Amino acid sequence: MSHSLFAGCAIDAHAFTLRAYPGGARIFVPGDRADIIYMIVFGQVALTHCDMTHLPACEVFADGDAVGLEAAFADRRRETATSMAFTVLGAIPRNHLRVLIEFEPRIALNVARIMHERLKNVRAILVAGRR
Repeated sequence: MSHSLFAGCAIDAHAFTLRAYPGGARIFVPGDRADIIYMIVFGQVALTHCDMTHLPACEVFADGDAVGLEAAFADRRRETATSMAFTVLGAIPRNHLRVLIEFEPRIALNVARIMHERLKNVRAILVAGRR
């Protein structure tokens, strides 16, 4: 499905702070500060997006996937992230991500690949929903 944020990189667990969420917990909502990227260590997260016509599109991500990638580019969230069941996330603050990118520039390319793939998926979901 998606590329790993740290594929081909030498990053250790000290880059993350672990956070646990019960099923159905809101991790973030539109308008929240976008200052943390999350890696799914265990569990599933549903990301819900809305386009300009306010049609929702939902994608589900699991172990090893990154969510909240807009934190690399934007100041505010535009999506809703909800844990589907008990979920453990590795939180990476934006400033730590920038240091990691300086240490391992390949991460920036991985972010671009993941964002490109997800944009294609959201477009397909939105087009299918309009039929």
